Amino acid sequence: MDSDATFADLYPPDGPYQYAYGHAPYLDAVAQAVKNAGVDLDSWGAVAEVYRDGFLETSAFVEADNRGYCFRWTETAGWSYGYDRGDGYMLTLAYFGGEVLPSPDLVAATIARIMAGEVISDTAAGNHHGFAYREAMISAETIANDLPFERQLAAYRTHPGHVEVLTIQQETRAHIARQQAQEDAWLAEAPRADLPDGGA
Repeated sequence: MDSDATFADLYPPDGPYQYAYGHAPYLDAVAQAVKNAGVDLDSWGAVAEVYRDGFLETSAFVEADNRGYCFRWTETAGWSYGYDRGDGYMLTLAYFGGEVLPSPDLVAATIARIMAGEVISDTAAGNHHGFAYREAMISAETIANDLPFERQLAAYRTHPGHVEVLTIQQETRAHIARQQAQEDAWLAEAPRADLPDGGA
């Protein structure tokens, strides 16, 4: 990604990427790294709310607790982990600390340690550009103008983990389109039972 890219360059109105889900490629990259580290995932995805966040849900249980962990990323505080409360929200146990946007391999290594039973006790949120906790940038408008951060996110658009997801999505859409075309053709040729002579 061009180091001089503007916000309009990163998120053109008619482009494939919109600001609300600009973090999706990063989460796909992290998910691939986590799977490569030997941790099974049930699901992952990007969420667009006032501040952008995302989640990873594991399909394996931590032996010490006999419960599965959830991992959450937010653009204000970085990565954290905890348990699913059962109502769609996560009970946070601790933040990873460090950068808000750590490398996928670093996230994967930390998650693998947690899944192996290690307790992460750092409850401090991450930092960004040397400042603790991006929520200090109090408005969504201010965060949206943080071009260095947006360029970092955009760099993951070519990551193999994201490209793999895009390929699956494209193949799925093409399959659905083919099925729809076949159904439409069948309906166009099928005789209509509500008309005399079968629709002739």
